[in-house]
Amino acid sequence: MYIKEIIRRAAKYKKKSYADMARALGITPQTYANTLSRGNFQAETIEKIADVLGCDLVFVDRATGNAFFSSDQHKDETAPPRRGRRAKDQHESPHGKGGKDQQ
Repeated sequence: MYIKEIIRRAAKYKKKSYADMARALGITPQTYANTLSRGNFQAETIEKIADVLGCDLVFVDRATGNAFFSSDQHKDETAPPRRGRRAKDQHESPHGKGGKDQQ
């Protein structure tokens, strides 16, 4: 899945419109829509978007399930893996189990 799809889904889940997102980012809705459609974000922009959505950026080690957070709140922390589930299965979609995101 591309980052632009993740951002769209997270914004929809948080009930944030393009106008809401653009206002919070200090850009016009058209600029936000263009950036989102191109999907070529700078790292700082992705961090700002995550902040606006109240989300953390997390890298999850596929082998161990350890999570590495990007926010200052979790600085230098890793989350231990959950037992009994594969790392990719740990993160349910906003639609819950069996939702339209599940394969």
